[in-house]
Amino acid sequence: EKFETEEEKENIEQQTPNIVSRTKEEKPATDKLNEQVEKEIKSLNVENVSVNEKMAEKQGEKSLADTLNKPVSNLNVAIGINEKFLYQNELFGGNTEAYVDSLEKLNTLQNIEDAKNYVSENFTERYQWDMQSEAVKSFMHLLERRYN
Repeated sequence: EKFETEEEKENIEQQTPNIVSRTKEEKPATDKLNEQVEKEIKSLNVENVSVNEKMAEKQGEKSLADTLNKPVSNLNVAIGINEKFLYQNELFGGNTEAYVDSLEKLNTLQNIEDAKNYVSENFTERYQWDMQSEAVKSFMHLLERRYN
């Protein structure tokens, strides 16, 4: 580079070490900042955990299947309002009294075999139950939960 005067050249040369030394001084500040950021990241305890690993940690928690297969001690308590209307209308032809009486009887039986026999003898023909319908399958699943 060409300088117009010798004085300008000396001025530039004198300033150059200052710029270099300031840059060296600033670098440790950025290192400190980087260290602080790294500490913050570590303190957040961010881990790279897969979904499978998270699911394995939750093995002790109940799944939806466990909840749906939970034993039932009383059919009246286990049946929600929507199911109640579904069973009354689809399985008992809208006959509320037959529905209530049937649940009372089913609650007193000793095992699933007795319950299935009771259903077979009293409902399948009288109310023309389609054993493949969702309502019947749901009701029978509830009976299995009651006795198993």
